[in-house]
Amino acid sequence: MRRHPFLTALVCGASVLVLSACGSDGGGGPAPRGALADLPDYFMGPEAVLFLGYDSNGNRLVEASEFDAGANASFARADTDSNGRVSAIELGEWCMTELGHREAMSMLSFGVMADQQIDNAAFAQGLRSRWAKLDRNRDGSLQRTELWSEMPDLQFGPRERRERPRDYDGAGGSSTGGGTIGG
Repeated sequence: MRRHPFLTALVCGASVLVLSACGSDGGGGPAPRGALADLPDYFMGPEAVLFLGYDSNGNRLVEASEFDAGANASFARADTDSNGRVSAIELGEWCMTELGHREAMSMLSFGVMADQQIDNAAFAQGLRSRWAKLDRNRDGSLQRTELWSEMPDLQFGPRERRERPRDYDGAGGSSTGGGTIGG
């Protein structure tokens, strides 16, 4: 077997760099753990992403006229049966398509109960209330900087391990042994 000194040195050097990076906390206290370490300090909520799409003239500012046109277009996309009203099912489908999650907005957030339907005015008003919360400088338009929200301070402890039912063997049958999920 032939050895390649250059490749051996390259692999050893890369290993040292990786191991030193894993052991370093950056001097700022304990190193963050798991996926939470990758979370940014700020995020953009689903409605902010929706409002970004309303910037029709490309000036990186969502103006009131663009909001009105965007809200009407959003309503038209949500009203899939074209009856002038959005049902809870239509709203869920619209949320999934436009906002990435079926429950991103609820019927209650538009001021109606789940068994009612939303007309265009109530739909626009529901979006406008979110718009108003994001318009921090109250100038009637949304700048990119207003669309970012600060991450809440989350405190997580170690993940809890749940006991697996004693009669569960992982294949739908029964077993006499116990165990823990994830362990």
